[in-house]
Amino acid sequence: MRVPLRAVAVVLCASVALAGRSAAAQDDGEWKVSLLPYAWLAGIHGQIGLAGSTADVNLGLSDIFDQIDISVNAAFEARRGRWLGRLDATYIALSAREPIGGGVSGDLVFELERSTLQPEIGYRVLVTRWGGIDATVGGRYWAPHMHVTADAAGGSTEIASGNRSWWDGIGGLRLRAEPVPKWHLFAASDVGAGGSKLTWQASGGVGYDVGSCCSVVAVYRHLDVEYNHAGFVNDTYVSGPGFGIDIRF
Repeated sequence: MRVPLRAVAVVLCASVALAGRSAAAQDDGEWKVSLLPYAWLAGIHGQIGLAGSTADVNLGLSDIFDQIDISVNAAFEARRGRWLGRLDATYIALSAREPIGGGVSGDLVFELERSTLQPEIGYRVLVTRWGGIDATVGGRYWAPHMHVTADAAGGSTEIASGNRSWWDGIGGLRLRAEPVPKWHLFAASDVGAGGSKLTWQASGGVGYDVGSCCSVVAVYRHLDVEYNHAGFVNDTYVSGPGFGIDIRF
């Protein structure tokens, strides 16, 4: 399992160190609400398994259109003064194959559907002329479903099928900086545990205001989890670029 906690610390420290030149937006006491639907072109790597059968998954960006069936993602944020609430939701469905081995021709087929919900509340702990830093706490809810079949010469045979769901508590930092008008930089990182042994993520990107209504956003995001309980293995990380439109209401 990859446990690069030092990488998380580096991201957090880099977030604190980032600086810009423009003034932070003044608090007018009004609610600021935004919705960000985005496409996450992420590869998935690690190990998945069920009922004693496991497979190494190594899907890079070049594989996502072949082996990732669907990916749907959106983030909602409401902010007032220094307080904020945020909900990020992702859904991904993919399949992977491993040779059966043992002198048997054919493949084990692993199909994985995974939904995550990440509710957070936060408080802006630092306000400067270039932007600000939010401290956040919340949770990450995982709901994977796995289906394992044997695809051999005699046809397809179901081996196992199962669901798991669990919560992890998380805490992190979020940064937003506005170095020049219309452009903004952002970075975020969190770490936690609970149902899983460890989960962490880090992201960073840039946005450009195309008008008062919305911004176009580009981001790179890495999400990692280590879960192994009662024969259900989900020891994976999802990593890659994302693109979306941040719509303000």
